Amino acid sequence: MSVKQSGWVLVAIVLIFSIIVQIATAVVTLRMVKVTALRLPLLAISSAISLMVVRRTISLSKLLNDPEMSSSSLSAEFVALLISVLLFVGILRIAPLLVSIVDSNAKLKEAREKLSKDVEKRKKVEQNLKKVSAEVLSLYEDTPVMMHSSNSKGEVVTVSNKWLAATGYSREEVVGRKSTEFLTEESRANALAHGFSKLFEDGFLVDFELHFVKKNGDILEVLLSAVAKKDEHGALGCTQAVLIDVTETRRLQALESRALRLETAGKISGQIAHDFNNLLAPLMTYPDFIREELSADHPALEFLDDIEESTKRIADINQQLLTLGRRGYYKPVLFNLNDIVLSVVKEQKLFGGAVSYSTTLADELMCISGGSSQVYRVLANLLTNARDAIEGEGQISIKSENNYVDISAINFGRIPVGEYVKLTISDTGCGISPDIIQKIFDPFFTTKQTDKQRGSGLGLSVVDSVMKDHGGHLDIRSSVGSGTTFYLYFPSAPEVVLSGDDVCKAGAATETVMVIDDDEMQRKVTSRMLEKIGYRVNVAVSGEQAIAILKESPHDLLILDMIMPPGMDGAETYKKVLESYPRQKAIIVSGYAETKRIQMAQRMGAGDFYYKPLTQKILAKAVRDELGKVRVPVGHQG
Repeated sequence: MSVKQSGWVLVAIVLIFSIIVQIATAVVTLRMVKVTALRLPLLAISSAISLMVVRRTISLSKLLNDPEMSSSSLSAEFVALLISVLLFVGILRIAPLLVSIVDSNAKLKEAREKLSKDVEKRKKVEQNLKKVSAEVLSLYEDTPVMMHSSNSKGEVVTVSNKWLAATGYSREEVVGRKSTEFLTEESRANALAHGFSKLFEDGFLVDFELHFVKKNGDILEVLLSAVAKKDEHGALGCTQAVLIDVTETRRLQALESRALRLETAGKISGQIAHDFNNLLAPLMTYPDFIREELSADHPALEFLDDIEESTKRIADINQQLLTLGRRGYYKPVLFNLNDIVLSVVKEQKLFGGAVSYSTTLADELMCISGGSSQVYRVLANLLTNARDAIEGEGQISIKSENNYVDISAINFGRIPVGEYVKLTISDTGCGISPDIIQKIFDPFFTTKQTDKQRGSGLGLSVVDSVMKDHGGHLDIRSSVGSGTTFYLYFPSAPEVVLSGDDVCKAGAATETVMVIDDDEMQRKVTSRMLEKIGYRVNVAVSGEQAIAILKESPHDLLILDMIMPPGMDGAETYKKVLESYPRQKAIIVSGYAETKRIQMAQRMGAGDFYYKPLTQKILAKAVRDELGKVRVPVGHQG
């Protein structure tokens, strides 16, 4: 083969090989377009390579048609081949990088899309979280239970509206302050020493009693239950507490306890006073008998005066004991409370001193029904206590008014809704401390100092008993250093009736009277008084003996003791007597208040009921009045 032919063959091989390389490059480039989606740049490269393929093909066609080719053309084709190979190799080397970049871009895009979705989800979660937090906070604040939560420093972070309403504080006054700041000093010391230390050690606390000081100064008693949260290091994080208001429960428990104490003391004092009452009879009666036996200038008369004065004081204390036992006797009458107030104030002013009295009395005050002497004792005891509570100068105010009660709760119980006569007694004295205010109505409890006239400790106990006897209610407000106010609620009565307790002197009498009493002293004293008046008297120690005597000798009048254990009582005795003597007259005497048995005897025809001990004047009038009545057997009236 000639040199020229060899050159021609070489050029043809170069052109063919260049075309193949360029076609391969174009194919790879198009493949990358599909894989990488870089359409514009790769399509441009592919187009350029395609043009080069076309050019090489044209050159090859010319060579085949015209084998004559210059060396410069051969060199150019070699350069073009080299460029094609380099381009092919470059495309092959850059292809993975482009694929990696495209994959990275795809992953980045996917990550961006995912991040965008995550951000969107997070926003929604945050919105939901804010909504839930607001709902939880609203639920926490609006829950009908006292609740608060504190941080690690003990400062209140959140607090329920019920907590705020119960204490009287606003949210701004509570949040940021330590919860212990709202406790009484004693309760705070107890909480720090026992309650909170247990909470931090155990992580919880159940029904721990605390005393909060309300904004108005009142004490709020609560039972606290709490949990303490700790961090991963065991340090205290926050606490959450639920508080139950037990103020009213504690008050009612104290009232119940006081009622039980009073009931027990009343039963004991009533029994003692009843027996003691019988012993008082000769002390009240015999001084008059002795005086009649002595001359007007006899030195022993002075001793009799002292005996009578002491007996009156003993009888007064005994009456208080009976009243405490709710066994004091009084005949219910209608009276105006203003009259009692004026009488008691007039008596109190006789004691002198620097205490002044002011009265504000309603002009058209409704009347009340009860025992005027009993109510007098109530007012006298309260004014005496008020006067003793004032050091030096001071004032006692008394106000009466008609009062309709529609809110039944008071400090010392509950008042049924209705109309009452309300009496308010206020003083400017030393006041009563909270720790003893629940004890002041206990029998024999007194705070009077030795430099004052000491009492029996029965004053306020009697007040409480008399109010209960009259269906009334009692309340009290007091603050140390600011005085005390008592509120008395008496059920009102619609009518105004004034009555007196006149007694008459005895006149001559010749009728026969039987005294039926199980107490020897009472029989002896009563029979002596009746004999002195002029009646013929027999005595019986029991109902059974009285019935036996009556079978032998009828009597004009029976004086019946109501309680005569262990045999028949007065009512049963009178019932048996009426079976044989249907017109038999009788009056009833007892140391106890009127009972259903007494009312039963009166329904059978017995006369009035009288309270022991009887004076000679009252006994004379009672006997004379009953003997003067026309006795009609029950069932024959009209």
